Amino acid sequence: MPNTIRQQIIEEIKSRLAVITKDNGYQTDAGMVLYYGRLQAPVPQELPAINIWDVDETMAREFGIRSRRFTLNIEAYISSQDLALPELGNILRADLEKALLRKALDQDKIDETFNNLVQYFDFIRSEVFLLEGPERIGGVVMEFAVVYQQALGDPYAIEGLS
Repeated sequence: MPNTIRQQIIEEIKSRLAVITKDNGYQTDAGMVLYYGRLQAPVPQELPAINIWDVDETMAREFGIRSRRFTLNIEAYISSQDLALPELGNILRADLEKALLRKALDQDKIDETFNNLVQYFDFIRSEVFLLEGPERIGGVVMEFAVVYQQALGDPYAIEGLS
């Protein structure tokens, strides 16, 4: 069964985050373990890791065009043994932003449309955190707005292209 437009967007985001490795020129290996919608933080043996989840969606109609908007949260976790919290946050934010705005298979190309699936992708906010416990697991959660079009009554088609 084909994926809905929203699922295609999530899959494209996951493929971009998966390239976050030191071998690919990033500062961390956070992309080596990806979760979608995981409800608990990873344990030290699962680090580094990224968890993405989308929790809401709204629809607006403007000038006869229906646009859907959802909020995407991306949590990145790494061992923070040798890093101060602000440094950890800056490193993870940089890796996430760099990966999200580049094509997974061509890191030299900027693509804010996620292969023409997204009309608008923008950063909303971020927060650095340190989990309780002796392991010093730190991370950042970044929140993004994602706006896309979907044909009325057909979640598998982009409006105007069906």
